[in-house]
Amino acid sequence: MDLQLVIKEFLSYLEVEQNASMLTLAAYRSDLRQLSQFLTEEGLPLDLASLTTSVIRRHIVRAREARNLKPATVARHVNSIRAFCKFAHEQDYMAGNPALPIHAPEIGRRRPVFLTPLQAQQLLSAPAQLRFRNWERDEVAVHALYFAGLRRSELLGLDWDDVDFGRELLHVIGKGNKEREVPLHPVLRDKLWAYLQGRLPLRHPAVLPGDFSLRMNKDLLTARARRYVRAIGLDPSVYTVHKVRHSFATHLLWQGADLHTVKELLGHDDITTTDQYAHSTLDRMRSAVGALGRAPSGPAPGGRPA
Repeated sequence: MDLQLVIKEFLSYLEVEQNASMLTLAAYRSDLRQLSQFLTEEGLPLDLASLTTSVIRRHIVRAREARNLKPATVARHVNSIRAFCKFAHEQDYMAGNPALPIHAPEIGRRRPVFLTPLQAQQLLSAPAQLRFRNWERDEVAVHALYFAGLRRSELLGLDWDDVDFGRELLHVIGKGNKEREVPLHPVLRDKLWAYLQGRLPLRHPAVLPGDFSLRMNKDLLTARARRYVRAIGLDPSVYTVHKVRHSFATHLLWQGADLHTVKELLGHDDITTTDQYAHSTLDRMRSAVGALGRAPSGPAPGGRPA
């Protein structure tokens, strides 16, 4: 069966039935294009019958060596091919799944980067202190990222109808159009309310308008965030918009929230995704336990210096 036709059907399935994001679709499309190119270079027909286990393995090895790919990129590439072959097998286009014996390389889990509480407060204060053009909008944006833990796409898609001041909830449309409600923190509530009063009467439902458009886009949000991060003395290539979401999750755990609660607030499907944030709590516990038995720095019992 023609490989390109099945790839097209697979991508359509991801978009329509799985509600895959544009970035996810682009990644699958790129990985499967490279697989097709490999078949052509090997002189093999662009047909599903060409996808044997040995051919897929050779492709992965060559891609890794030729492009010096990081383990995470190789893992994504393998998973893309596995997902495609699984789809083709389930549609009865293939008698078996040739990618089943092929496994992605192990990836060491990287600890998420997050702001300290002091850095978070500095970032939240930066728009009002610097007062760049449209700083009130930017102030709402950073407060929503930190106090609601929103993804970038969730924040940019937020409409005023999604803000329930009466119930003090945010209605959020997450990945795959999955909906959730996030409690409206009093600080964020007040910022949103004050910002709304200054925009009445509303001409467009978007909470965050662009500088020259009806809705803020990801490039503008990223650029503004980088400006504020740099202003408080941090590296904007490290402390990205998404790291504010990391900070939200990490600080919740520090305050005693359980993983299941944080999972629901973040909109994760799997708690193992949320588990990456537990490192910070564990590190703090290790530090506290490690301090036991050390000579105290203050007065000894009885009021005498130690």
